[in-house]
Amino acid sequence: MGTLRSFDQFANAVLEGACERVIVGDLYCDIPLGLYVIRGENVVLIGEM
Repeated sequence: MGTLRSFDQFANAVLEGACERVIVGDLYCDIPLGLYVIRGENVVLIGEM
């Protein structure tokens, strides 16, 4: 999760304030990642939460 700051024609994306959410049963924990660059070949879906 994070704020989408930029993307290009190859679906490469930059997320600001990104965090990884780990879910175990009914509990979850957010792990802060900061600025994150995602290669377009790994993108399946981008949407609003």
